[in-house]
Amino acid sequence: MFIHKYKNHVTMSIGGYMKKILLILLVILLTGCVKTNRYYCPKDYTEKEDHCEKVVTKLPTEEHECSSAMYSYDKDRDICVNQIKTAAIYTYECPAGYTLYGVMCKKTGGVLNLSKCGANHVYIGGYCYQDILGTATYKCYTGKREGSLCVTETTISPTIKLTCEEGYTLENNMCSKLEIIDKLKK
Repeated sequence: MFIHKYKNHVTMSIGGYMKKILLILLVILLTGCVKTNRYYCPKDYTEKEDHCEKVVTKLPTEEHECSSAMYSYDKDRDICVNQIKTAAIYTYECPAGYTLYGVMCKKTGGVLNLSKCGANHVYIGGYCYQDILGTATYKCYTGKREGSLCVTETTISPTIKLTCEEGYTLENNMCSKLEIIDKLKK
């Protein structure tokens, strides 16, 4: 009987403590004594002790540069170009079948004629040769002709410089910055 009473006493004691603990928890919850988190961070932000933060990334801007000041960047061809311009040689040209003598073109292979030659013809050694004025032109031995100039061009590949807008740092070919905001109220 003593043990039985003791068991009842223990059971009642445990039951009494449970009631008291539940009552205390109820009072705490109703009075707001338990500190609850009233602030939060938006999606994609990491919560820190007194703020929220996230890393923002962007693609960098590519700037093409030439390694030498003698070269300029040609955007259309994506190449660095150095042009050397020299005066073209002023000369005369003759059409096919004519030979240049000074500024005159003489028809190759004259026509045998023992009498008189026609207009624009020259009589040489029993033959009539047709003379025409050569065509004035500019000639380039190197480069390509642009008007009265010869342009020789050399090219090199550009170097690409990656840049970030202000406030961002270039890391692993990406622009990034740490964005910090205050926590939001629930």
